[in-house]
Amino acid sequence: GVSHPLVPSGDGRIVFGPIASSGVYDVTWEGAPGPTDIVNLKGRALREYAANLLDEKESDVAAATTVSLATGNVQAEGGKASLADKKLWPWFLLGALGVVMLEWFIYNKKVYL
Repeated sequence: GVSHPLVPSGDGRIVFGPIASSGVYDVTWEGAPGPTDIVNLKGRALREYAANLLDEKESDVAAATTVSLATGNVQAEGGKASLADKKLWPWFLLGALGVVMLEWFIYNKKVYL
């Protein structure tokens, strides 16, 4: 519920901090909203930011090389393609093409009989 006036730099960026508590922060301005911004009831553009300050690991979105579990640590394997990485859409497309060709063949056999 507290407002802090901010001055944007030449390229339109703003810097705010240090942030004392976690939560959702709103930035409003007069002017055109961006593609993901909304316009509030006062006609100002609004953008929301989330601040997670409880744990550094919570805010880190990079891929982890080690995952700590209750039973121990697990190391990530890199460079290998797993079974889940294989694309199935070409096989589905080939199957659909086969069904369409079979239907066309049956239809043409019925027409000429």
